[in-house]
Amino acid sequence: MQNGTTGWCIAATLALAAASHAQPLQWRTIALSGQPAPGLPAVTFENLTDVRITPDAATIAFRANLIGTGVVTDTDGTIWSLTSGSSTPSLRYREGTPAPGTAAATLAGIPTVNLAPDGFLGFAAGLYEGSPASTATNIAYYIESAPGTLTLIAREPLNSFLLSNHVPLNSSHSTVWTQSGVVQTPAGPVVGTTTPVPWDPTATFRVFSQAQLGPDSEVVLRAGYGATATTSSWQYALLTNSPTLAARATSGAPVPGMNATWRDIGTAPVIAPGGQIAVWGRVTPTGSATPIQGLFYSEAAALAPLVLEGDPVPGVPGATFTTFDPALSMNDDGRVAFIARFTGPGVTTNLDNSGVFIAQDGQPTRLVMRRSESISGAPGVTLRQPTPPAHQGNVIAFIAYTSGGPATGSPQLLIAGDHRVRPQAVITSGTPFQIPGGATKTVRAIAFSSEPAFTGRSQIAGRELLVKLSFTDATHGLFAVTLPCIADFNGDGDIGTDQDIESFFACLAGNCCPTCGTADFNADGDFGTDQDIEAFFRLLGGGC
Repeated sequence: MQNGTTGWCIAATLALAAASHAQPLQWRTIALSGQPAPGLPAVTFENLTDVRITPDAATIAFRANLIGTGVVTDTDGTIWSLTSGSSTPSLRYREGTPAPGTAAATLAGIPTVNLAPDGFLGFAAGLYEGSPASTATNIAYYIESAPGTLTLIAREPLNSFLLSNHVPLNSSHSTVWTQSGVVQTPAGPVVGTTTPVPWDPTATFRVFSQAQLGPDSEVVLRAGYGATATTSSWQYALLTNSPTLAARATSGAPVPGMNATWRDIGTAPVIAPGGQIAVWGRVTPTGSATPIQGLFYSEAAALAPLVLEGDPVPGVPGATFTTFDPALSMNDDGRVAFIARFTGPGVTTNLDNSGVFIAQDGQPTRLVMRRSESISGAPGVTLRQPTPPAHQGNVIAFIAYTSGGPATGSPQLLIAGDHRVRPQAVITSGTPFQIPGGATKTVRAIAFSSEPAFTGRSQIAGRELLVKLSFTDATHGLFAVTLPCIADFNGDGDIGTDQDIESFFACLAGNCCPTCGTADFNADGDFGTDQDIEAFFRLLGGGC
């Protein structure tokens, strides 16, 4: 730690006065079921889904089914957007209208929507030609080339339904899809079943996982390859196309940084804006017949271990990791958020043997929240089962099933906050919620996506989160919630106390409590500097 901490300690008393009260959550309504659909007389929103937001929070998009005068099955699906400063959504696209780029086709079905970082839209659509609608149908991909102008990217042959509804959409308005055995982008094919396997001329590419797309149009995916069509003989590789087609890992090859070879590579790699890749995998240590699993990471070359089965668990003395959830989330800085299970002294299976963690190459892995742990902002409630987290910037958010508290059964809870301090309870099912400017209703279910911004399906922008809340009266709505800046560094539920300051400086000295935040408080990769202290006290004083 650098010199200069004394002055900051003295400043603590002044900062505490400004931080004596926690800032409230700020909610706003995007759309409600039963609400009139703007510009469509006697028509209302029936079902609202797939709400998205751009990284600068300037544009929100969502999909809606309509009901009302003149609405039929072939015209009820719509896409809407809402720009910053406006409270009224605008209709962008609707089923039953002409399909751009075709001679006589009509948009027959719009199952979802994607939103590029600059606010451009993209989606998969069912098309039909002729009347009735069942005459000849297929699936196509559309991306806006300008606001309100759709470009046809791909279309299947008639009566073919192999294209996925998954249309990632990055800042370059690019996407990636698999069609007729070829992984495609608008710029051309990436790899296909006729592409030679560079490292094995006797083999042929046989199968590809769903490709993931980076912000600069990098593609990453797992490929199966083999000399015959017998699936049990196939090997696997993690492929990228930046700058050319190459393998970051292949079955049986050595694993950099450890005495082991690759046994299996996960089907769900993630890619960050800087080109960093992370993926679940299994490797076989030399001299052992038993593989171990872990999470692996790559900047620009071969995948190397990030955290492994058997590694010590931070904050749980004597415990070691056993398994990892393959669903990962990686922020712009390459920090990976994940769920893992562990065992060790005092750890009870199915009680407190799992948690949410953050790992970063070259830095210690950190426990964010442990199963059976109390949750700040939800008195008497403990974490029972988290779902895969979203992680963008310094915000981490996830849906969890919980135990205790006033809600009965196994309630859902949205937990979110700055990962450098302590995530908080945002909203719980089974509890009352006052719709901004409207009635108070009881929450039945919460829907939140963990997708990153460069997939086109993000629900985080800075401290703003988008959620869908379903209520016990069979209505629902889409809402935005702005997270407060909370200086609960030690995670005890009390905001900006002497204990938070003591815990922060203890963490700077290398003694972080299990529920504490990180000593790299300004998230620049340097731990325990004057800049970290400045950032901490700025937050403590009410600044974000």
